[in-house]
Amino acid sequence: MAMPGNDSDLLLLFLLLQSVSDEDDPFLGEMLYERIRDRLKRSEFFDPEIDHLLRRKLRYPQKSRSRRLSESRDIATSVLEGFRRSFEESTNQKIDGLEKLIHKIEERTQSLQSDLSKHKSEAALFRRTAQDYLWLLGAGIDITKVEVNRYIPVRVYLSDPVPERNILNQLSDSIAQILEDTGFERSDEFPEEKGSWWKRFVFRTKDAVTNKEVTDRVKKGERAIEIAVLDKPQAEANLCQAQAASALISSLANTANACIQAGSLLVVKATNNNNESSIITRTLTPMELKHLEENQAVLRKPEEILDWLQGVEKKRLTNTSIGQ
Repeated sequence: MAMPGNDSDLLLLFLLLQSVSDEDDPFLGEMLYERIRDRLKRSEFFDPEIDHLLRRKLRYPQKSRSRRLSESRDIATSVLEGFRRSFEESTNQKIDGLEKLIHKIEERTQSLQSDLSKHKSEAALFRRTAQDYLWLLGAGIDITKVEVNRYIPVRVYLSDPVPERNILNQLSDSIAQILEDTGFERSDEFPEEKGSWWKRFVFRTKDAVTNKEVTDRVKKGERAIEIAVLDKPQAEANLCQAQAASALISSLANTANACIQAGSLLVVKATNNNNESSIITRTLTPMELKHLEENQAVLRKPEEILDWLQGVEKKRLTNTSIGQ
């Protein structure tokens, strides 16, 4: 549309109003608006919509270049700060994870070094003991009467259903405690075998002893277990051993049939067809031990082993194979 008279002045006023920013004096914008409005009201081009647009322009003037730059800078700074914090948090988390991993590796390394040192010591002791045995055997000396570090096997059989892991651990720990209290220490341990539960350990005497002293120590363990089975009080001096024996009996509570051999010590739990259970402990005679070592599979038959041992003792069997 064509502008009214003095359109150059009106155009100039529009340009001035357009250049007004929010940093200018509010009075300047208001003055320009009134001048333009007055000019338009005297012309045929004035209407409420144009007045509304002018008023809106005055109310929301364009921002100055410096203000726009400042806001853009603030936005950029905020975005950059957010990125920095996110990057820093992510980096810190990764560093923490690496520190924890390094700490675990260091702990594992220390554990492996400790195990290696322990195994070296055990290997050196075993080597010396083996050399002593070889010398004694070669010299024709009765090794049962000589004081040397002695080893005994520990074998454990439990019938199905196999108890929970915590019960198995309690059983293993209680056996170890009984033996440790009678002068033994754990030398080796083998992986358990599934299909029922079959576990093997090796214990050795903490000091050099004769074969008779080993038997005497095993009998002390047998006595502790007998007292636990009968639920009788035991001397305070043997309190730790008594507690271990009680824990052993407790760990067999939910197992129908079990057999534990610790050297010449035998602990048997058997359940008959009437669901009646009994626990028997005994120290094996040299003949019984000999035949048991020749027929270890019978340890997996707790309900038969005692009758089998009685048959061995009566008939003086020398080559029996049951359950092989």
